[in-house]
Amino acid sequence: MLSRVKGAFAREPRLKPFAFGLGAFAVTVGIVCWIASTVPLSDADSRDNFWISLSASFVEDLVFFLFIGGIGVYISLTRPGDEVIDSRIKYLFNASSVSESLRKHLTARIKPLGIFSDHYKTTITYTEYNKDLDAAKAVVEVERRLVNMFRDVPHRSEPQRVSILTDKVGTETTEQGQFLDCCIVEPNRTRRLLKAPVSVLPSGLQEQYHIDVPSDGWVTFTYRFWVWHKNKQEYSLEVLRFSETVEVLGSGPNNWIPTVIRL
Repeated sequence: MLSRVKGAFAREPRLKPFAFGLGAFAVTVGIVCWIASTVPLSDADSRDNFWISLSASFVEDLVFFLFIGGIGVYISLTRPGDEVIDSRIKYLFNASSVSESLRKHLTARIKPLGIFSDHYKTTITYTEYNKDLDAAKAVVEVERRLVNMFRDVPHRSEPQRVSILTDKVGTETTEQGQFLDCCIVEPNRTRRLLKAPVSVLPSGLQEQYHIDVPSDGWVTFTYRFWVWHKNKQEYSLEVLRFSETVEVLGSGPNNWIPTVIRL
């Protein structure tokens, strides 16, 4: 509670002179009441006694200012970050022209912005070279860790795309690769989304999954596949969300990497 009071005074500079003035007035009221208490009983019976009237008036004023000041401190202690997200949107977009339907639209658009990736990692391991195809077999593992920046707003149905492109080696019936594994790693469990490997045809493979990211939490989305890469062919990677760190690792026999990797 003390930290919140300090935060309120830091956010609202006008509270400091108000608190100082209220404190000085309270001290003055205390002095006046003490003087009034020393008035002889015979004089205190008189309604016109100066100190008695002054102390009564001061006490009334002090109670009034304490009430008004309490309201002001309470308002200052209220932080937008403690409100529900709809109220936070009202703090940000508070023009009279913003209707309720527009605020709902803004809320729906802003919620997904609370997700970012603190780490993105792709590991490419070349295991063999096929002279007939003039291509190398690349085993690719992608890891995206998604973090929710809202401490009280869970994110539903975050889309995660699996995109496997091929270099169309061999003939139209040549297997270009396999989608091997896909899972969601949470703090207390791991969920596998792929029951069995899926063959990748020359047209490639595109899959999309929707995952939930808990409030003030994280989820890691990973998938693994292998595919034939033509020799000296460029290979590109994409990051779906803002990522604080991006790590790309490549390895092969005798440090041989037959492709150029671009982000």
